[in-house]
Amino acid sequence: MIDEELQIDPDYQKGFNSGYIVAKEDPALFDQLVKSKNEHHSFFQGMKAGGKEYIKEKFKDELQRDREQRDRIKGKEREKE
Repeated sequence: MIDEELQIDPDYQKGFNSGYIVAKEDPALFDQLVKSKNEHHSFFQGMKAGGKEYIKEKFKDELQRDREQRDRIKGKEREKE
């Protein structure tokens, strides 16, 4: 029964994976594709979701790098004192 609930539309899955890759490799192309009028097709819904997931992960990675850099700077300042 649980397996039935976790079934994902194959078109949505393909779109998600494609959207993630396109957003990563060519953000301008991703923006153009997202603006298409096929928003009701499951492939394009998945594409939008996949691209948004990539953008979210990229943002988290950038925040983590910024935190690590700030921590290193603070550590160096403490060493000087």
